Amino acid sequence: MELNLLQDFKKLIAKRTGLHLRVQDQQKLSQAIERRQNIARLPTPQEYYRRLFLDQSNADIEWRKFIVLLTTDETFFFRDKGQIALLKSHIIPEIIHSRQRNKRLRIWSAGCSTGEEPYSLAILINELLPISDKWNVFILGTDINEHSIETARTGIYSNWSFRSVNRAIQRRYFTKYNLDWKIDEKIRRMVTFRVGNLRKEKAPNYRVGIYEMDLILCRNVFIYFEPQAISEVLHKFNNTLVKNGYLLTGHSELYCQDLHQFVARSFPCSIVYQKSEPVVKWKGTISDKGVETPKLPKFSALPTVAKNNFPKKKIQSVIQQTECVPESKLNQSDTLFLSAQNFANSGNHTRSIKICQKILEIDPTHIKTHYLLAHIKEEAGAIEEAKSCLKKVIYLEPEYIAAYIELASLYELEDDFKRAKKMWSTGMNLLKRKPKNDLIEPYENVTAEELIRHIKDLISEL
Repeated sequence: MELNLLQDFKKLIAKRTGLHLRVQDQQKLSQAIERRQNIARLPTPQEYYRRLFLDQSNADIEWRKFIVLLTTDETFFFRDKGQIALLKSHIIPEIIHSRQRNKRLRIWSAGCSTGEEPYSLAILINELLPISDKWNVFILGTDINEHSIETARTGIYSNWSFRSVNRAIQRRYFTKYNLDWKIDEKIRRMVTFRVGNLRKEKAPNYRVGIYEMDLILCRNVFIYFEPQAISEVLHKFNNTLVKNGYLLTGHSELYCQDLHQFVARSFPCSIVYQKSEPVVKWKGTISDKGVETPKLPKFSALPTVAKNNFPKKKIQSVIQQTECVPESKLNQSDTLFLSAQNFANSGNHTRSIKICQKILEIDPTHIKTHYLLAHIKEEAGAIEEAKSCLKKVIYLEPEYIAAYIELASLYELEDDFKRAKKMWSTGMNLLKRKPKNDLIEPYENVTAEELIRHIKDLISEL
């Protein structure tokens, strides 16, 4: 397919959905165009472009089918333990306290994928508000991918969706359904799902219930958006929130955005944004540090230090050596990991990969194994597989700093500087929460302060 036509498709997709497709997404885009063109029985990709461009009723249906091929649905229950703790210990109790008189609670999970996030919120509310049946609780989950919404409505999930869930919670709110798990009917009825396009649709929208929201979650969505699209959606969110309503996004997703319409409130585990001036009457167990700024910090006038001054990573030093303890003290996964690490260090990557696969059959959440695999794949030149491994590390442990730094390096290799900068910025924000002299796992003898300085150098050279 002609490069100019692909660029036209990318511009049209960005205008319609806000999605930013990268250079490395071009093959996926080409395959999606070819597949939908053949199904529609159109002679050329130019004809398919014209069908999408017309933006009539039949084009709306086609857009929904097309977008399914371009978006991902990777998520899990209670994702990002820090933000979940903040919601449970402070944000939701504060909202409940402020709503005691009218007993009304309205929450929107924007970009909810297959529904794990809004269901997680419903479970949290049920735990915090046992008499929720006496409240008017409205939880809305929207996503542009109609297949994801269909999955969410069924409430049936595989074991992979529970990789960060306390087993007691899983047994309380889910029942076995063949090889999968089905959510409790009471929780399922607490959530309403619908297909929604954040870029195109109006908000507030009283017809579909998008108005006067106490809390909006839009996490790990903006990383795929053009900056202008982010700005437009933020304006919609602001108009949809009640006064003092909360917006929670993924870490560093609003870098360089104009946030004058919100007050940023900094907590130990995340930054949240509140509409207008906050009026806080309820005090939770997580103390509010009271740091209020209209914008996230921007990087400017950074010192330039050569990258060569920072130690080059080698696979031998990628994973810190496990302390020498008897194998009887280690579980099976950790014992196998020692063997996988030794084979990787000796250059026998094939044997190491086989052991890693065995570890992940036993424990799919073994973070160090995913991290080791990322570096083995990178050395083999399998960059996409390496990125996939690092993303799994982040899914499993959102504060694993090294994964953000390594993922940024891979994006830089692909000249995807926008994503590289976002990943480095996220890593730096996590580092700033640590004492300056803390040693950062898994790097050897590298302090938080040194790593921050290194990241600043990398960003300044973009």
